[in-house]
Amino acid sequence: MKKYFIMAAIAAVTLASCSTADDEVATNPSKTTDPVAVTLSNTLSKATTRAATDLQGTQIVSGVQVGVCVFPTGTIALGPASDYVGYWNSSFTSNGAGALSIATPIYYPVNGDQVDIYAYAPVNTEYQVEKINALSFSVKPDQSADANYLASDLICADKITTASTTTTQNLAFTHSLAKITVSLQPDATPTITEAQLKTAKIELLNTYLGSTFDLTTKTVAVTNGEGVATGTVIAKTAEQNTISSSSAIIIPQTLAINTQFIKITIGTTEYVYSIPSTPETGMTFAGGNDYKYTITVSATGIKVSSSITNWGTTTDQTGTATQQ
Repeated sequence: MKKYFIMAAIAAVTLASCSTADDEVATNPSKTTDPVAVTLSNTLSKATTRAATDLQGTQIVSGVQVGVCVFPTGTIALGPASDYVGYWNSSFTSNGAGALSIATPIYYPVNGDQVDIYAYAPVNTEYQVEKINALSFSVKPDQSADANYLASDLICADKITTASTTTTQNLAFTHSLAKITVSLQPDATPTITEAQLKTAKIELLNTYLGSTFDLTTKTVAVTNGEGVATGTVIAKTAEQNTISSSSAIIIPQTLAINTQFIKITIGTTEYVYSIPSTPETGMTFAGGNDYKYTITVSATGIKVSSSITNWGTTTDQTGTATQQ
């Protein structure tokens, strides 16, 4: 009889425990005892096409590493690993078709709480969570190779807030920096041939190369913005393309009027385009925009027309350049 009483008591405790767990799941449907892996995909707004080469169009290029951070909603905190609360800079790999994969899965919290998901690319494994509001990023001074161009293309995703889910979350990325595209063409009675234009070296002068960015707000600030910008960025050489067009990425910044900006070298002859004298505030290159310069080259000089397009609002401009 005593034996039966003990068994009945154990059964009662077990039923009470199950009832408590069921009640907790009922009040928090996302709570689970089994962790749910975070699965991600990506899209990239606007096309980042580069002369004759499609680099990072509507998807992140295959093989590019994406840094993913997961925190309890409203915090920048890393909890106990056993509870899967918080991840910093986990590296996912793009397959070039929208999917992102990771060798060791990361999970949603087992307590069912909501999380905020942040992401950026290209990944930098040296970043520290304490610097999330001021992460350093520099563009490559020589972007003539695709790898350096991609390494200069900082992209950040809109924050996602979600509870534990088996649904793949899509990270919507946008370009954080400014793209400069330079297209060369001969004049009506060409003294400079198209073949010569394809051998041109294009450089962007007097720009800041370094910046910091806030992953939580996707804002970018120039490093040492009060100093003199002397950085030079080499764009992809035109002869490597099927058309006479080159591009490079720069930090968002403002160049003062009369600042030498685009240098074109054909053989031993150099042509330089400077920022126009109007407006007096100079030229501001904003993140997310593609600034296109069409330059007509002759033996006596060049004529320049420009527009802002593809990544943002279109605005046409004109200008001239001098032979050095």
